[in-house]
Amino acid sequence: MAVGKSRNLRLLTLHVLVYSLSLAAFCFVLFEWKVALIYTLLNGILHWVTDFITSKLASRYQDKLRPFFLIIGFDQFIHCLTLYQTFLNVHRLPFM
Repeated sequence: MAVGKSRNLRLLTLHVLVYSLSLAAFCFVLFEWKVALIYTLLNGILHWVTDFITSKLASRYQDKLRPFFLIIGFDQFIHCLTLYQTFLNVHRLPFM
């Protein structure tokens, strides 16, 4: 999935589905069901968008290690930031 998601939207979507189901398994134990559902959906959507952009960028630089790993590091930073920010703000949504 990691290699193919830059060229195949189906693999990217499958990757995000696996990620989202794993996230949901923890969220539904830790949070109220509404919060867990919204948090999981938001992070799934944002994960898809992030990987869509960063995997295409990273695939351009596979033969140049320094830019490749900078993009991968930036990708992971965005994922962590997304998890943190959605956690802080999911309770502030008007329908919560």
